[in-house]
Amino acid sequence: MDLARRLGFDVRTDQGPFHDGNCRLEDRNIIVLNRASPLHRRVAALSLALSECSLDGLFLLPALRSAIEKARGCPENGSSMEEAEKASTYSETNSQPSSPREATWQNQP
Repeated sequence: MDLARRLGFDVRTDQGPFHDGNCRLEDRNIIVLNRASPLHRRVAALSLALSECSLDGLFLLPALRSAIEKARGCPENGSSMEEAEKASTYSETNSQPSSPREATWQNQP
């Protein structure tokens, strides 16, 4: 979420009867994440929004860059969120843990 904020997005996290996603409201780019959504869906929404931005010259963890690049390959309409979810789920399950805590998180059912 820090990256999204650095790139000019207003990131909102709340819980309710809505889907994760991004939109433009007047002159602001907004990403809305639902706390009740599974992690892979929130990651997909972030990846899809960030895929529209230039990431040249920014250091990103390989798993994060991979998720964004996979979202970039998704069609703009229709199943783009579904494809981004698949890409983010793959990234989560195939990335190497960077810490023992992350390794524990990855091994949970």
